[in-house]
Amino acid sequence: MGLNKGNPDSAIREFRKLTEQADGRSLKYLSLESSVGMAEAMIEKKSYAAAQQELQTDLGKSERLGSRYQTARIHYLLANALRLGGNGSEASAHYQQAVSLLEEMRKDAGAEKLLERSGLKSMFTEASRFAAAKN
Repeated sequence: MGLNKGNPDSAIREFRKLTEQADGRSLKYLSLESSVGMAEAMIEKKSYAAAQQELQTDLGKSERLGSRYQTARIHYLLANALRLGGNGSEASAHYQQAVSLLEEMRKDAGAEKLLERSGLKSMFTEASRFAAAKN
């Protein structure tokens, strides 16, 4: 998660402040990254509906910016929020989107070992497992 790991309330406040500052300076990528971090903290806090709302907004921003990594991460986190909130069938589609984006990124020249990075490897493995489950 990043800021104040283990203390989601504090992390949410810090990420919200960072997002607002980045927005005020038109730092779109930083704003997106901090907003996604805030949503991740919301999931840790079990505020699944708030996380889903934040991530839906982030998804549009990420797609407009062309950030495939953030888009994959958002789909993965959105799927987690949906699954943990009791909506496994909708979560499955987002897990599949995350898997597809990561596989697409791996096909880029020089990115063959992309999924060997620990964070991406665990995201890909978990997303693949839940996408296949189709709860």
